[in-house]
Amino acid sequence: MAVSAVIVVYKSSAVIEACLQGLAGVDEVVVVDNHADDALAQRPGIRYIRNTRNEGYGRGNNIGVAAAKHDLILLVNPDAVLEPDALPALLLALNEYPEAGLLMPEILNTEGKVEASHDAGLFHKRSMPRRRGDPEPEGDLCADFLSGAVQLIRRSAFEAVGGFDPNIFMYFDDDDLCLRLRRAGYALVRVKAAKARHIGGGSSAPSAEVQRLKDWNFAWSRLYLERKFNGAAAAWSQGLPLLLRRYAKGLLYTLTGNRQKAARDLAQASGHYAFLCGKPAQPRN
Repeated sequence: MAVSAVIVVYKSSAVIEACLQGLAGVDEVVVVDNHADDALAQRPGIRYIRNTRNEGYGRGNNIGVAAAKHDLILLVNPDAVLEPDALPALLLALNEYPEAGLLMPEILNTEGKVEASHDAGLFHKRSMPRRRGDPEPEGDLCADFLSGAVQLIRRSAFEAVGGFDPNIFMYFDDDDLCLRLRRAGYALVRVKAAKARHIGGGSSAPSAEVQRLKDWNFAWSRLYLERKFNGAAAAWSQGLPLLLRRYAKGLLYTLTGNRQKAARDLAQASGHYAFLCGKPAQPRN
């Protein structure tokens, strides 16, 4: 079974080399660059797509999938590295679970420990304890949510639900995709025998401005999904208390000299406010 890997990058030069080395078994590698990287553009063995503007994660993946040749698509974050047996294990599971539209490997952090990468659906989690202490399953599992670090998806499933929502610039795009796949009747399977390492937060070069935009979009996207699936009234009932709480915490952290937390909460308050005012997601340059 032929597989196209799609990687969306943004100032990812520090991690992309290890990611690409982990893709030796795929039949095609498509790199979608949201910030022109001449070194990647000249690299042999990849299909390189340079966007004229930063399209974000979801729209970038939509562009990559549309350009890819094959019917199996491996979506890979640039800070994720597949272990050698990961792709064969995913492909074997694809045959074992014909109802699965999306599969992912077990994700390990930089210390080799299992990283939380599956969960209940976004809106079901509200009724659950925040710290549940669920035991780690011993084998494969079906879940309502699988994180977007590494995902093998059938093109038919991806296209049936319309791909990633282009209105989301970043954050909760994987929640949104999983919600729509489950509602369309597809299973989501995490494959125990497949492993991938994930740096986490290493997809783009860190800076105060990048972090501000991450926090802003995290807040905006969460309310967007609330409105999309539960209606405008639900988004307001969630958003207004969040806006007031984040703004109050930001001011408190400012007064106590905790600049990092103050910046985080004020950026999230700004994202909540922008959404409630009807503004679109905020791209970064």
